[in-house]
Amino acid sequence: MAGNDRCELSENRVVSLRQIRSKFVITAGVCTLGLLAAACSSSTTTATGGSSVSIKAIHITPASFTRTFAAMTALKPLAAKGKGNVAVILPDTVSSARYTEFDAPYLTEALQSAGLSPSQFTVQNAQGSDATELSDAQTAITKGASVLIMDPLDSGVGAQIESYAKAHGVPVIDYDRLTLGGSRKYYVSFNNVFVGTLLGKAGVNIGSYHQARLAIAGREALAAVTVDQAPTDTVLAALGGLPDVLEVKLANLGG
Repeated sequence: MAGNDRCELSENRVVSLRQIRSKFVITAGVCTLGLLAAACSSSTTTATGGSSVSIKAIHITPASFTRTFAAMTALKPLAAKGKGNVAVILPDTVSSARYTEFDAPYLTEALQSAGLSPSQFTVQNAQGSDATELSDAQTAITKGASVLIMDPLDSGVGAQIESYAKAHGVPVIDYDRLTLGGSRKYYVSFNNVFVGTLLGKAGVNIGSYHQARLAIAGREALAAVTVDQAPTDTVLAALGGLPDVLEVKLANLGG
């Protein structure tokens, strides 16, 4: 968190959580393929040339997904029965380097691990333009996208994209950012809601939440959560027990 940001905040304590950055994207990739399968077939059989093809049920639990992409390979039989392609649209390259250094390559690896060829998916970036993000989505759907994964620049363009996609029968996954007033099928994000719920139940009010990577090519990130009062040791221990959290520290900024 930048020094200027701290001066503008009325809160005087920061809880920092050191986390593994890659988990966020892998989870999104996992959910992406799950929706791909659902969008391609609503039952355990599909019609091909007048005949029915059985799709064997695939049993995967949340615990199956780790920082490797091994679990994605289990989706290959299901993905092979699908149709169309997957389109991913990321928002920009300015607000965070994560979109080019982590999200794009990890989403690509996840989709490929599930058996999709380069011609069956695209990963694009809107470069900070609402018009570009909307145009990219419309073009992807025109070219046969059957699933759209979108990190909207804002809820305005997000709602436009989701309205267009719905009119063309294409389900949308809100990725990382939620489109308020939209018509998404799923919402995939880092579990910051659980962090907020945990602190809320303990009566700790959150002022802000900031996150950044610790190194240019590193796999760790630092999340700084400003709060109005110091959490108890029990709450800090609970935060430290969250998946992929390496350590939790409480810093008093004074005041």
